[in-house]
Amino acid sequence: MARLRPWLLYLMVLVFVLLSGFSIAGYFTNVHLVSVQQQSSAWSLSQLQLQLQRFCLSLQLYEAGRRDKEQLQLSYDLLWSRVDIFLQGRDSEALRRQPGVTEQITQLAALLRANADTISALPAGESTRSMVLGGVFTPFQEVINTIMVDTLTSSESLQSLRTVERAQQQLAFSLIGLVISGLLLALYLLRQYRRYTLLALHDPLTSLANRSAFQMQLQQAAHQPGDALLCLIDLNQFKEVNLTLGQAQGDAMLQRTGRRLRANLPATAVIARLESDDFAVLLTDMADQSVVLCQLQQLQQVLLFEYFLPDRVFQVRASMGLALSKGGFDADALLAQASMALDQAKRSHSRTPVLFADAMAVAVSRRRALLESISMGLMDVSISNPLRLVYQPLYALDCREMSGMEVLVRWQHPEFGAIAPLEIIELVENNGLGQTYANWLLERIRHDLHLDELPWPSHLRIAINLSPSIFTTQLPQWLDSRLAQIGLPAAQLLVEITETIAMVEFKRSQFIVNELHKLGITVALDDFGTGYSSLSYLRELQVDKLKIDKSFIRQLHADRKQRMFVRHIVRLSHYLDVSVVAEGIETEAEERMAHKLGCDEGQGYYYARPLEAEAMRLRLGQERLPRPEPHAHGS
Repeated sequence: MARLRPWLLYLMVLVFVLLSGFSIAGYFTNVHLVSVQQQSSAWSLSQLQLQLQRFCLSLQLYEAGRRDKEQLQLSYDLLWSRVDIFLQGRDSEALRRQPGVTEQITQLAALLRANADTISALPAGESTRSMVLGGVFTPFQEVINTIMVDTLTSSESLQSLRTVERAQQQLAFSLIGLVISGLLLALYLLRQYRRYTLLALHDPLTSLANRSAFQMQLQQAAHQPGDALLCLIDLNQFKEVNLTLGQAQGDAMLQRTGRRLRANLPATAVIARLESDDFAVLLTDMADQSVVLCQLQQLQQVLLFEYFLPDRVFQVRASMGLALSKGGFDADALLAQASMALDQAKRSHSRTPVLFADAMAVAVSRRRALLESISMGLMDVSISNPLRLVYQPLYALDCREMSGMEVLVRWQHPEFGAIAPLEIIELVENNGLGQTYANWLLERIRHDLHLDELPWPSHLRIAINLSPSIFTTQLPQWLDSRLAQIGLPAAQLLVEITETIAMVEFKRSQFIVNELHKLGITVALDDFGTGYSSLSYLRELQVDKLKIDKSFIRQLHADRKQRMFVRHIVRLSHYLDVSVVAEGIETEAEERMAHKLGCDEGQGYYYARPLEAEAMRLRLGQERLPRPEPHAHGS
């Protein structure tokens, strides 16, 4: 159907030109008919004049004996017929409307009628009667001649002719303009058709092929012999570029990506932008696959974008997933394999292209099963649900009293065993379950708080980690409503956010933190040191707590540089009225050093592993831990 559309347009243009031509031909035909009609009127008058002259001549010849009776009668009859035609015919209708014409010709007809018997009985050779009759009819020759001259040379007649000529010219110009405009319209339509056809198959931002064009190329290649390599490319953290630097910078990055792909790939490669920051490359007729794979590895290094901000360098790297086919292939299957390889590349943060392997299909099947299970688990807050919450206590390092607890999610899947918390959050975030997860989390906390109707101590804060997708401007209002429903005071809730989430859109994060403070909710910056690690942001964000990541606490007592880092972080945090939590404390030595460096609270396996709600209640009875004997450690 797409191939027929240009020909249909050509046919429409041809029909338009032909109809315009027929219109012009019809116009000139009508003008010719009008001209002929005018000429017919003049011809009718001239024929009457001619026939009158012949009749007068016949009278003279009859008198001289050179005409017989029958010839004279014939001449009379013809003159009478011509007079009758002039008075009754349509050709002379315009002339009869002229002033005095009808009266004069009617007078001629009356004379002919009055002298009909005389002419019939006129004897041959009688000159007197012939001369009388000739004198009667001869003056009408001058009358008719005068009518003819006046009619053809009158201002009205000339004006009529000029009007017809002007109308003819105007109509001719109009028809010519119609034809020209029609041709221009046709050319414009053809140009627009080609333009929209190009847009339908190309991405307007990068000028690469779009998804539709790429799928057509992929389907065609599927039926061709020879090997084919499909490469899917995704720009990591592209969303953050749009949010942090603006959409104009994001568009510029996409354009640079398109140019770099064209510059570093063979001319025969099919390159497309599928959507947003997703690109695809199809390579066929590869002489040496190892060379192609090496080129793609180099291409991934080229697709690195750096942005230098006042306090940090922002990098965007590409992830690449490959699927290789031998001979003919199923286009949808090859695309699915490349998608699995790309997913694996993004999960593993691989800096080299990842080639599809059969084990990836097993992993995808596992994720689908997990997604189905967690979707059902988030609808259930009962104790029997394998998706549950555990609580890990936090202790004040100066008095060793329990100061709060962090809520952590655990999932013991009946088929796949223990599922890592990061994988749980990943399933939630990648499948639009962020809000559902948050609702389940607070509802399960409500269930645990009211277990056996034993209230938890009001001075202990409950720290929760929410999924990034619900960290929006609606979060404070939603939390306010949900806390009222579950019966938890706002002052008892602590919301932990990571540096990555907070810095994606800093102004928005400031607004959210300020609104949470207005409600009385405490805010902590989690895993400090693993993300942006900017103390200037820490000052402007105005969080209440800072949790140093466990990677900086492990072996703290044995690493001088780590101690220096922690000491400065603690001092600057305290200067900003921000308390510091040391995460991941696993030994007495680590606890002692964290306390010596000024950390306010500690959390880790040294105190307790994450506890079920029942075990946590028993733990609440032992809020203070015994102080171990002091030991000497270097600083």
